[in-house]
Amino acid sequence: MELSRCERLVHEIDRGEGNSGANEKRTAQSHAAEHDTKLKSVRCTTEDLAMGQRRYPECVAREGKPRLRSLEDVVALPRRSPLTAELQRALAAASQLHGLRSDLSPVPVVATATITEAGAYRFRKRDPIDLRVSRVGGRSALGFLHELGHLLDHQIFYDRKTRSWASVVHPAFACWRDAAALQRLDELP
Repeated sequence: MELSRCERLVHEIDRGEGNSGANEKRTAQSHAAEHDTKLKSVRCTTEDLAMGQRRYPECVAREGKPRLRSLEDVVALPRRSPLTAELQRALAAASQLHGLRSDLSPVPVVATATITEAGAYRFRKRDPIDLRVSRVGGRSALGFLHELGHLLDHQIFYDRKTRSWASVVHPAFACWRDAAALQRLDELP
């Protein structure tokens, strides 16, 4: 009995408003006319990414002609990280020994909390993306200098065909390659 009363009430409300389908259509048309918007399809487009797929991060931009720069000009340390002071000291020491002829904008240094690696140098083909340094483990400066070495190795020389870096083919690294070839891996700690 209660159900039929609710049903009658719904029918009365529907009848009282007149033709509700036409009203909704007119409202939608006036809204679209006011805002001049078109409804987009909800179907998959080429802009959509598949679930779990990530976009590539942007590479560091290149500007102007390559010029000799100090390492402080080559990387951008994190501003608000507890590692900043330690990384600045390590960068100042490395900058006294090395410079880089480059047209790169500063390569960002990102502090992470990963426990699987002390750091990472990310790049795509010949362009760097960033340097990552873990703040976990207590050897952040050492990890940073290691990754900075990869950045320099990659930017000094890169062969697109073989994807070789300077340490593999550049004559300046010949003595280092000879010494590394004599080192036995089982002797390393």
